[in-house]
Amino acid sequence: MGCGIDIAYPAANKNLFAQICERGALVTEYPPGTPPAAYNFPARNRIINGMTHGILVAEAAKKSGAMITAEYALEEGHEVYCVPGSIFLPTSIGCHSLIKSGAQLVDRPEDILESLKLASFPQQPALFASGNGEDELDDNAKAVLKILSFEPLSLEEILEKSGLGLAEAGMGLLDLEMRGKVAQTAARSYYLL
Repeated sequence: MGCGIDIAYPAANKNLFAQICERGALVTEYPPGTPPAAYNFPARNRIINGMTHGILVAEAAKKSGAMITAEYALEEGHEVYCVPGSIFLPTSIGCHSLIKSGAQLVDRPEDILESLKLASFPQQPALFASGNGEDELDDNAKAVLKILSFEPLSLEEILEKSGLGLAEAGMGLLDLEMRGKVAQTAARSYYLL
């Protein structure tokens, strides 16, 4: 975390914070009460990198936290994987630069598993899954779940069909992904599992 362990940041993620406390691990090098600050996040990214065999960069502007994390990974000899994006988007420039510099292009999960010499992805329940869980969903997640199917929909289609704003749809999608109900394609479309 880029702040003290007692601070749920951003505040909109309080429920996610509680779920991670219950079933995961919160890690920070800052003492309790330390507020989030932009200069804290590179240190957080260094810690994240130190806990992994490699990192996946899905989007990164030329100057971004993701690029800082990728630099840490390269310095430590860890693998860097990148999802390519449109050449017209500023958030793809960092990934394209990393790919040109030797990062592995990834367009499916198996690319990472093969690189790390893992035979297959172990099938296990989602980290935050608990029963059916539909009663526990907030209104945003319910609205997104109602329009999704096994056929992928782009974020734009989800926004149009659900009537939600970008932030609300994003929080709904994140909640559903964490519960193992929804997955995202390499093209950033979403579908039911």
